[in-house]
Amino acid sequence: MTELTGIFKQIEEHTYTIDKCFLCGCELTNDNKTEEHVIPKWLQNQFNLWNQKITLLNGTLLQYRYLTIPCCFECNNLHLKPFEDKIKSAFEGGYDTFNKLDRETLFLWLGKIYFGIIHRELFLSADRAKPDYGTITNPEYLKSFYSHFMFLQGIRGKHSFRDFFPASVYLFKTQKPLKIEEQWDFVDSQNTLFIAIRMGEIGIISSLQDCGATQKLEDLIQHHRDIDLHPLQFREMIAKILYKRFLMNRIPKFINIQNGESTETISLSLQGLSSKPIFDDWDNDVYSKILSEITGVALEICQPEKGKVWTWLMNADGNSIFIPFDD
Repeated sequence: MTELTGIFKQIEEHTYTIDKCFLCGCELTNDNKTEEHVIPKWLQNQFNLWNQKITLLNGTLLQYRYLTIPCCFECNNLHLKPFEDKIKSAFEGGYDTFNKLDRETLFLWLGKIYFGIIHRELFLSADRAKPDYGTITNPEYLKSFYSHFMFLQGIRGKHSFRDFFPASVYLFKTQKPLKIEEQWDFVDSQNTLFIAIRMGEIGIISSLQDCGATQKLEDLIQHHRDIDLHPLQFREMIAKILYKRFLMNRIPKFINIQNGESTETISLSLQGLSSKPIFDDWDNDVYSKILSEITGVALEICQPEKGKVWTWLMNADGNSIFIPFDD
């Protein structure tokens, strides 16, 4: 049996405990221990998030200020900080500057936030009134995200993709409400590796491990880029892309190749040998329920009649609708 080395060894031996760095898995000591904010401090300052709350996997709420994970000094300062500074600089340049960021950088940034939330849930009680119920997630659950954790090593310069990209990443220009708190929105779906963030005039939606399959929706949503999306419209866009991801009936398969201390990943064909379409058929009755859940709008409005679904994105002629935020 070949002895594991490099990244493979680090991943296999990672215990996902509070005394290990969330990113590299090294043991934390008084000399190298730091805390990494899952939602970076500059974003929390920008949108007054410190005391606002995020909904966790079990439905409980946690203030953003407490959304921190264990991290070693090297990963935090030598890898994550320059990485965050790049995102922050692009954000400060506005939508057009942010849109010039390469998609792998956005993927890694969103992927770190996504994984960081799951990691934080390792140390939170599933039911505070019943401590014996254990934590929201467990190390075995995190190990099921093996490929995603491998990809995150790209932040450390220890991983690369060969001739493929693992995700679909969409950017939209969104409206900025006057109230700072209303300029922020966050949605994730852990079972489908899906995340969406609206921050000021920038809206990002990503299916983190579909190998670009849902990006085919681009043809359907491209004409909506001629308007700045209202927060409700952005939520509708989230629902569309998330449902499309639910319809995907393939599980991406990867091969990892070690090259010294780094790892390179190649992807097997999603289509495979089957002639079956990659996506199941769209069903408006199912989609309307997801639309209702994501937007918070009553189902009877989202689904005016069986087989029909409401939209805030376009009129009866198929033209995009601009909705001023005051409306």
